[in-house]
Amino acid sequence: MNKILLAVRNSILVLVAMLVLLPIGTAMAGGDFDREALIKGARAEGKLVWYTGAPEGLVVKALKAFSKKYPFIDVSEWTRNSAGRLQAQLESEVAAGLFKADVFQSGDVGQFLAMNDEDWFAKFYTPEQDAYSDGIKNPGMWTGWRLTALLLGYNPQTLKGDKAPTSWNALRDPAFKGKVAFQDGTTGTQHVEWYVLRKIMGDDFWDDVARNNPSAYPGPPQTIEAVLRNEMLIAGMAYSYHIASYQVKQGAPFKGVYPAEGIPIAVQPIAVMKTAPHPNAARLFVDWALSREGQKVVVEGIGDYSGRPDAPTPAGNPPYSEINSIPPDSFRSLINTKKEFIEAWKKITGS
Repeated sequence: MNKILLAVRNSILVLVAMLVLLPIGTAMAGGDFDREALIKGARAEGKLVWYTGAPEGLVVKALKAFSKKYPFIDVSEWTRNSAGRLQAQLESEVAAGLFKADVFQSGDVGQFLAMNDEDWFAKFYTPEQDAYSDGIKNPGMWTGWRLTALLLGYNPQTLKGDKAPTSWNALRDPAFKGKVAFQDGTTGTQHVEWYVLRKIMGDDFWDDVARNNPSAYPGPPQTIEAVLRNEMLIAGMAYSYHIASYQVKQGAPFKGVYPAEGIPIAVQPIAVMKTAPHPNAARLFVDWALSREGQKVVVEGIGDYSGRPDAPTPAGNPPYSEINSIPPDSFRSLINTKKEFIEAWKKITGS
C-alpha cells in the first residue's frame, strides 16, 4: 500500500500542472461555494468517470439525470463492482500510474474511511452537505449518499403464516439449516450486518448461524434470486431497496422483514478523488448527487433511503423515522474489525 500511496501523492504534482489550464471554482479548496465556477470548469473538462458500488440500474438512472441537467459532460465511462473488488481495481490502476476515477462511492463505509485516512480523497464543501446529520458525513470531505437498511427477506408463497421469519433468530433456527443466503466477504454491507448483529444479538449469535450452514453468493441479486427460485428459504441480508425493486416494481413474491431487535444501517459515502482527472465535473456531480433532486433519483430510482429529511420515503418501506435503525456504533471500530470479519465470514459461510 505504501507504494500505491506514494504513487497517489506523486501524481498530485502532475495533476496540478494540468489543472492550471482549467478554470477551477473556489469550492475546490473548500472556500466559498461557487457552482457557476464549477459548471464553467466542468464544461471545459467535458467528462466524468464514476467508480461506484451502486447497482447498475441506479448508476444508469443517476448519470442520465445528471447528464440531462449538464449535457456538456460525457458520463459514458463508469465502473461498478462490490466494495472490495472496486478498491482492488483502483489500487491496481493507481500503482500502474493510471488515474481514471473522478468520484468514488462505496457501500463499505469502513473501507471508505480507511481510504480517507490514507489521503485518497480531495477536500470539497457543498452547501448540500448541510442537510445531512453529523453521523453520516465528514464536512468538506465525504457524505452518505445512500442509507441502506439491512433486512431479512423471504418468499411469502413458500413460507406462510407462522413459518415466515420475524426475527434475526431465524438465521440460527434449525428449520432453515442449509437454506440461508448471504453475500460474500467482499461486500461492505455484509461486514456492517455482521458487526451490528454481533452487538445486538450477542457474541454467540454468529457461531450459531455458522452451525446452520449458510451459503454465500457474489451479490444482492444472486441472493434474492436464490430465494425466489426456492433454492434458499431466507435471504440473510436483503436491502430495503429490494422491496421496491422486486415486490413493488416487478410484483415478485419477495417480502422484507424489519426485525424488532433492530435494523443495521449501511451508510454509503461518496467523495471526490484527490487524483480526479476532471475535478470540476467530479465536484459538480457530488453537489448534484447530494441535492434533493439527486436524492429523489436514489429513492425513486432504486428504493433506498436518503439521509436528507426532505427526501421522499422509498415505496413499500416505512418512513426512516419509524424504523429501529442501528448504524455501526463506531465507524473506527468497524474499520478495525475488517480483517476479523473476513476470517470469520469464511468460517461462517465456508467461502
